[in-house]
Amino acid sequence: MRSLGRILLGLLILVPSLVGGYRLWDSLYLSELAAVLEGRIESALPTTTYRALVDGWLDFPLSGKGHALRVRTNGVTDPDASQLPDADWWYAFQYQLLDVAGKTLREGVYHHRTRLRRFRDATTGQLIGRNFLLDPTQVPTTGRGMLIYFSREEQPVRLRLRPLQKDPTLAFILFRVYEKLETPSPELDYLWQRFGESKKARLTVGSIYGSEFLQEQERRNLLRYQWKAVGPLGVEHEQYQSLKLYVAREMGGEPELAGIMPYGVYADQQMRAMIPVPEGEWEVKLAFIPLLETEAGAGAKEVRVRWYGRGLTQRWQAEVAADSGGVWLAKRFNGGLLELTASVPMVIRAWAKNDTGVSVITPERVQLRAYRAGPAMPLSLPIDHVGDSATPIRVDLRAQLQSTEETVDRTLIYEFLDAAGETLEKGRLQARLTRSGYDRLVISGQNDQALSEPSRYYFKLAPEVAVVRFTAQQETLITAYSRPPSLVREVQVPEDYAEFGDTPAKQPAWFLMRPHAAEQMRRENRTATLIVQPRPPETDPRLLAGQYDWRSYQPNGNWRGRYLLIPRQDDALARDQALMSVYRELTAGRPTRIHLRAPEGHRQIEPTLIFLRDDAAPIGIELRLDGESYYATRIAGKRGEIRLPVVRPGVYRLSIKADAPGRWFLNHAEMQAPGYLRRLALELGGKDLVFDYHKRSAEAEVLTGEFFSLSQDRSRIRVGIKGEPPARVGPLTDWTFRERVFDLQPGAEGAVPVLNAKIDALRGGQRFVLPLGADLPAGHYRLQVALEGGDKGFLTLYRLIAGQPEIRTFFRERIGAL
Repeated sequence: MRSLGRILLGLLILVPSLVGGYRLWDSLYLSELAAVLEGRIESALPTTTYRALVDGWLDFPLSGKGHALRVRTNGVTDPDASQLPDADWWYAFQYQLLDVAGKTLREGVYHHRTRLRRFRDATTGQLIGRNFLLDPTQVPTTGRGMLIYFSREEQPVRLRLRPLQKDPTLAFILFRVYEKLETPSPELDYLWQRFGESKKARLTVGSIYGSEFLQEQERRNLLRYQWKAVGPLGVEHEQYQSLKLYVAREMGGEPELAGIMPYGVYADQQMRAMIPVPEGEWEVKLAFIPLLETEAGAGAKEVRVRWYGRGLTQRWQAEVAADSGGVWLAKRFNGGLLELTASVPMVIRAWAKNDTGVSVITPERVQLRAYRAGPAMPLSLPIDHVGDSATPIRVDLRAQLQSTEETVDRTLIYEFLDAAGETLEKGRLQARLTRSGYDRLVISGQNDQALSEPSRYYFKLAPEVAVVRFTAQQETLITAYSRPPSLVREVQVPEDYAEFGDTPAKQPAWFLMRPHAAEQMRRENRTATLIVQPRPPETDPRLLAGQYDWRSYQPNGNWRGRYLLIPRQDDALARDQALMSVYRELTAGRPTRIHLRAPEGHRQIEPTLIFLRDDAAPIGIELRLDGESYYATRIAGKRGEIRLPVVRPGVYRLSIKADAPGRWFLNHAEMQAPGYLRRLALELGGKDLVFDYHKRSAEAEVLTGEFFSLSQDRSRIRVGIKGEPPARVGPLTDWTFRERVFDLQPGAEGAVPVLNAKIDALRGGQRFVLPLGADLPAGHYRLQVALEGGDKGFLTLYRLIAGQPEIRTFFRERIGAL
């Protein structure tokens, strides 16, 4: 048999070359054909399939006596795309059933996903496709079926099929049609004897007795209905093209299993992996699992690690070797985000270790569903209003990108419809979408997984709007959100900011919406699953360069405040204007080299010394500069500030001598010592604080609050923004929550001293941010801050404004400075 197969193979290779037939014969085709002829594939049956030309219709005549139709389809791709592991494709086609008069009885669109089915030959080890064509440049995917049932009253006489949409990497779609016909009763008496044993075996595959033990009535039942192949109408090569599709019924090898990505986060040169690190000080270990085998000498596999802490200067990066055994990073991290970029595709796992043990910090994949909208595929969103209140919605637009695309443009038409379907308002969205390095599409294989960053729009819909409909000129992925208009935005700090940890009480800002016919869209492959990740914080280089203005805000009316000595977290951001507020700690009894600095344009300074003591008894102190007495006095009390004599800027050796222990802090001093901020904090307890705030621009502005509590319990602070008209209908590129509640955990830092007060110290401060988005026009606003839960504390409210501020100072120099 095998020798005969080789002879036939030689003839099949020779004949096409002699008659000018197919010119493309390669090793893949020959190996498949040889496997058929030599018996490694038990049977490969050819079947005729049809391809519509010029995207036209295929018309199939029907007998008018059938009970059902079966439509089998295959996609055809190229050899390069077919080599991708676990690749799959999608396509859609339109069908119509016509009666004798040409009237459409039924029509619709059917969607399929398809892939390749391969088997590994037990003899050669080669992967053999189950389906193939004679042209090796055309690789058919696995067949997909569709059943159409109809009643005797319909009795269609023609079926029309037309390709509608397809994956860009599919060349065309192949169709074949079968009609289910009833066998005439006389034929049932002798038809069984005319069948061969192989066909009898296929017909009785569902019987436990086999073909030889069937009763006469069982045989008649098997033969009563048969599927007859139907060919199209028209002229070949004008309306259609016929192709022979070879289908291997039985494979003599192991099936190729789809690759399953190991547990972890995916990273490559373009896709970054984000790993949140919990609050606290941790050592972090990373383990790497490469997904592709690399050739020897191809270069070492490396991973670039970037760490983003909560402060502007809390940054770190390094290149680490992607050893299979894992590596401990050469730094201890105090919360934040790790951003990983790999030189080759790989999966990364992470662990964090501290004194209490080791924790797995590999994040779970966060998946998000999006819906496809296109020219013939509008997306309709039902709007559920709460009473007569206007409802806000958020719409995120994304696009699937080809491998060579970095940006794409999308145009969408939006319509607001009332309950009767009448258009209330119509508009256009123009979006330029850029490639994302953090989010990706969940599709099998590695081709066309690139995804764009979302372009986000907001609308505030009046109660009469019942439906919002989007129509895209090009295929666009849409995810929509809504929220009750009266729902207060709740934020847990630091959990929500850290993007890590189980927080059952965490409230999302927006809630996903389901479009009309969501289940139907899922069946039609109009949905997409996205993997999304948190983004690292953006750092303005002007802030790092000290080019910014710092503005604090004080409330209206009567209020109480105290000065705090706060540890400075971002000490590298010091600027000349803050020299009076930044203090450095001195060590008594030991001379220290310091640089006393003056603000720009000043030729003398008047430093201030702050002391903290455990005993209020009077003691004597003396400060010496370069060995000479600079200032001496007696002090009493646990807390205090001393205005020192005027001195010229310069470098000195300063020492302080005291009769009793204490802590000493000096401003205008540049030295190797931790920095502290002397800052006025406002008491927040039984009385609300009301601030007047002037928003100067139409852009987003961000205020920062820092709360220092008296207790270790969590605190709840409510902030309301009043003033200016409510947000426009839209589209808006930003949305401001005018009512917020911050659920604050006390800061992890040590005690914060309180100056000139009976309170010795407060818990470490916890920062929170209050954005005023671009949807709020420039103008005056009133901020009302209330403590809803927890013990009283002290609040600072300020804003950092990037850029070189305009500074005007007026001063008078004193005579007699050293």
